[in-house]
Amino acid sequence: MFNDIAYLCKETILQDEYLNEKHQLTPTEVFVQPRSIGTREFYHAATTDYHPEVKLILADYYDYDGQQIVMYDRHMFDVIRTYRQGNRLELTLQERMGKPEDWMWDPFDFLEGVVG
Repeated sequence: MFNDIAYLCKETILQDEYLNEKHQLTPTEVFVQPRSIGTREFYHAATTDYHPEVKLILADYYDYDGQQIVMYDRHMFDVIRTYRQGNRLELTLQERMGKPEDWMWDPFDFLEGVVG
């Protein structure tokens, strides 16, 4: 069942009046089905610089437009792999470390207004 909600975020880099770069995230809400990372996939990734943490299945691959950042379960993830199965799309994610100080807004403040 696709009962969980995730936010696919498109990142845009803007410049302020002093030509400093600022990052702006534009979230799109989608319904997903979470899956765990398999043992084989986890240990295979250990030989690389990737650390897959969760898979999210989108019911319709049309919901995905190349976004590379996903907010899910109060965490931010980077998309490290996509895999299409018929109309469904599987996103393999690794947790994003840290938060850039130059974002235009805190994405979790946005989630508080939606979820909280």
